[in-house]
Amino acid sequence: MPSTEESVRRASRMLAGFMSPAVANGYASALVIDGASFIAACQSKGAYCANLPPRLEKPRVEDPPVSALSHIQTLRNHPAFNQFYGSCEIKMVELGKLIACQYWVDTDVSDGVHGSGLQGPPDESQVFSKCLPVELISGFQSRWQVLGKSIVISSMNNTITANGPVYDPNTGEVKFWVSPSPNLMLVREHQGRYVLANGYHRAWLLRSRKVNMVPVVMAHMASEKEVVPDAGFIEPHIIFGQRPPIVDDFFDDSVSVSAEMRSMLRAVRIGAEVLPIPRLI
Repeated sequence: MPSTEESVRRASRMLAGFMSPAVANGYASALVIDGASFIAACQSKGAYCANLPPRLEKPRVEDPPVSALSHIQTLRNHPAFNQFYGSCEIKMVELGKLIACQYWVDTDVSDGVHGSGLQGPPDESQVFSKCLPVELISGFQSRWQVLGKSIVISSMNNTITANGPVYDPNTGEVKFWVSPSPNLMLVREHQGRYVLANGYHRAWLLRSRKVNMVPVVMAHMASEKEVVPDAGFIEPHIIFGQRPPIVDDFFDDSVSVSAEMRSMLRAVRIGAEVLPIPRLI
């Protein structure tokens, strides 16, 4: 594999003990700089995790403080809040006991981006601004590249997504638009399991600053399938097993490991393809 420039190396924290051999090998071959050391760590920490006793600790869930009601109302008044979050609740939750559905955290982004300008433990106002920013959708820088009849948009903002299509059969026009998604800390709950669905960089930052209770958007889901994100995250049988990983496990050396990884971009590809197909009617 080609060498990795220092400028795109990132420090990360990884839930190595909860990775299957296939998942560990995937990270080692594609993202981790020192794959051999990482695989060895996964094997030893996986053996430790295999003997962990069952444990499921429900996090504390509380109403937000009265002092934060103005911040919350401003957030709810944002035109995009109802579009993306509907009637979700806003609650204070015990961050360290939330179930983790993501295998790793880029700690350089946590400390260098989200922690920028933050000295010592954050106060209540800073915690709310980090977890539930009232602007809801941030701006982003991107690179656009045309490849034949496709266009690829890449960005360091890992929330960008493609919206659409909108089309007009009369003119033949098809339109997509690319934009960041809302980036609030989000918890999905199902049958008493509270899973952190978004906000891992901030979770690392705040727990490392000894913050215990944080504000989140909370969605109550009807099924397990709705709780777990798409492929690439921790498998549902682990999240809904007898000993799911929690946010505080990222700080536990017996189940987690620090590793250098290649920095990640997010890319959206939009393309047109012309295909001959058999007629059915």
